[in-house]
Amino acid sequence: MYKTIGIIIAITIAVCISGCGGGGSSDRVTEVSVTSDGLTSRDISITHGDKVIWTNNTGSTIKIASGTLTAPDDTPSTTTISINANGTFSSNDEESDLGDIYKWKNNKTTSVTVELLDESGSIIESIPLDSGAEGSYSDFPRAGIYTFRLADADDMTGTITLLGSPSPDGTFTSGSITAGHTYSTIIFSTGKQSYYVLVGSSETSHITGKITVE
Repeated sequence: MYKTIGIIIAITIAVCISGCGGGGSSDRVTEVSVTSDGLTSRDISITHGDKVIWTNNTGSTIKIASGTLTAPDDTPSTTTISINANGTFSSNDEESDLGDIYKWKNNKTTSVTVELLDESGSIIESIPLDSGAEGSYSDFPRAGIYTFRLADADDMTGTITLLGSPSPDGTFTSGSITAGHTYSTIIFSTGKQSYYVLVGSSETSHITGKITVE
């Protein structure tokens, strides 16, 4: 009898071990919606063994993969945005590659400060400019959508969409996810895991997220 019980326990343990990979299940779930603008939760924190579920709400086919979006190998370009005398910007909507250089030229008769904000609304850089002066910035931390504004005029804003090229690390990949469908994976390794989303047939993207696993 005891021998039989021991065999049953051994089989149960073996089945458990074989089911602990990406195809397993978890009662602890974190859900993230993917839209054409980005992610509802760009950075999430979970416990190892938790499941993450992404829902495709872009209207297009997407692919999710672990890894990072990096700057292309080509020579960085430079975009200059003028600050007009009335405090408006010569451009309020820019798109370029990660690693490109952005300049702001102050055409006002008074000094201004340009503030750069990330997708969470945190200021990542303040650029003070005297009248007639130029200031530049290129050290954006990752691909994404950034906001620029004048420090004394929050209603005068613009956006910069920075695209990166995929660099997968092989931890997980979804394959193609059609509109309205989901992809899920269980994360076992602790630490920080970056991932990105490709939309449609595009080979670059601004959608990237990070998972902190405890």
